[in-house]
Amino acid sequence: MKKFETIEQILDFAIEREIEANQFYLKLADWVEKKEMRKVFTDFAEEELRHKQRLEKVKKGEFIMDFEEIGYLDIAETKEDIKPLRDMTYAEALIIAMRREMRAFRLYKTLALAAKKTELIDLFELLALQEEAHKLKFEVEYELVTF
Repeated sequence: MKKFETIEQILDFAIEREIEANQFYLKLADWVEKKEMRKVFTDFAEEELRHKQRLEKVKKGEFIMDFEEIGYLDIAETKEDIKPLRDMTYAEALIIAMRREMRAFRLYKTLALAAKKTELIDLFELLALQEEAHKLKFEVEYELVTF
């Protein structure tokens, strides 16, 4: 696991993850054929950019961290990883997205447990909550699509 020395390093790491997630969702949007599917993934790509901007504000000291409880459906935990392919179904794309968000959530929770300073713990918990919120949105969409 990467060792962080400063909050700035953590924020830079998180900002990089948001940029990667943005690019990932844009790629999924490009691959899917249905206009509705494309919109879901471009919306998530835009949300990742908003999170990046939020983290940049935290880095500048312009944003106060707040925490709120996030619900979950645990769908991602019951699905196997799927490789992204151009001809995947919408449900498969949603599984890929929710599993990705689940891994990001777990990463930040692990980092929060490993952190020693309260401000680092709080930052990792906030990042974990953001990823958990993404996962929940994908799980809800998956429920709507498959049931």
